[in-house]
Amino acid sequence: MSCSEKKSKKKITVRVKRQLHPSCEWIPIGTGNHYKGKWNHRTMSGYGVYVMRNGTVYEGNFDDGLFHGDGTMYYPSGSRIEGVWEKGKCVQQNYIFSDGLRFQQNNWQYCKAPDRRFAIEHTNGFEPAARSYVTNRQPTVEVPDGAYDAGDGFYWPLTNTVHDYLTNALIRVPTMESSKWIIENCHRGGKRVVGFRPDLFKKWYGRAAEENEEGSTAADNNNPKKSEEIIHNDRSVMAEIKSAPSFDLPLQSIRSVHEPSTLNQSSSTLSLMAESTQLSRCQKTLILNHRVDANDFN
Repeated sequence: MSCSEKKSKKKITVRVKRQLHPSCEWIPIGTGNHYKGKWNHRTMSGYGVYVMRNGTVYEGNFDDGLFHGDGTMYYPSGSRIEGVWEKGKCVQQNYIFSDGLRFQQNNWQYCKAPDRRFAIEHTNGFEPAARSYVTNRQPTVEVPDGAYDAGDGFYWPLTNTVHDYLTNALIRVPTMESSKWIIENCHRGGKRVVGFRPDLFKKWYGRAAEENEEGSTAADNNNPKKSEEIIHNDRSVMAEIKSAPSFDLPLQSIRSVHEPSTLNQSSSTLSLMAESTQLSRCQKTLILNHRVDANDFN
């Protein structure tokens, strides 16, 4: 027997490391979260479902213990992000609200002429003129005079704060950019004279419609970054409504957002006290500035 034949008959042994945990079991993570899915010999790797203690659920691919590849993040509010992750960082995203409304970061055409329908009208169709929708949220909440409907509460420009619709509790203090967007785009309470709006009386049919379509297409071509940040680069406003994957975890392992512990209650009380103090300081500062401006004019 030649040397080459001896080498060809030599057995090659390959050692394959077993995955760290079974794929069919929920494994608690040190941060209080839980994971069920594929593992390698030391961490999460492959397809799986990651449930966070606040109710947020990620379903998708992992690599070396991080979100990596295609995945969907489901939030307790019902909204979700369909995205692409690279080593834990979301590099492409498509944000979809709980009612199926698709958000576009650039050139968002929702509620803009010629199609000014709310999301509920995209889903359920139009109501008769006497019962037409004033807001997307139903039943319609009456906005106080001088306030704006910010979506999660009433925005008051004087204090630059957003308060809950029912309890009037302080929710957040918007940034300067967010406040400007609310004033320019959100529904304002009270009666006011709008005047003639030429943009609402354009002829959106025939030749004018073709010109508008050409103008929007040219604007899209001049903005090459538009398709890089959004996965679904189409003109559809609505998307399919999806819910987070179900998980059979015991109630003790997932702390409910609506039933906080005693520690969380005390911390939330301190947080509300701090927010109320901050709000009073904002009000005093604004009132003081208003008085100074008034004295300057006098």
